[in-house]
Amino acid sequence: MSKRVFLIFFLIFIFIIFVSIFSQPSKENEKIKNLAICLSQKGVVMYGTYYCPYCQKQKNSFGKSFRYINYIECTKEKERCFNITSVPTWEFKNGKRLVGFQKLEVLAKEADCPY
Repeated sequence: MSKRVFLIFFLIFIFIIFVSIFSQPSKENEKIKNLAICLSQKGVVMYGTYYCPYCQKQKNSFGKSFRYINYIECTKEKERCFNITSVPTWEFKNGKRLVGFQKLEVLAKEADCPY
């Protein structure tokens, strides 16, 4: 009986360790965070929708740092998306637009942000 109890406690212990290791919140990547902040400071805006798979992919490319991005949800702010024909669309202060999923390096270069 004691071997069985020991085995159960051992398996519970291993399970707890496994869960604690893999449920750690991921660290925010400083390089991506700095890029997101720079894009925001330079007035870059991303237009998108919650149901657009490429918008979700773009958001995920920033991870937790997406919270710094100036984002317009076109399903909620239709008047601000009047001239947006496709999402995601990135708009820069100089009026230039990039349509579709963009690599972070491309956004950094276009906005003259370090990355």
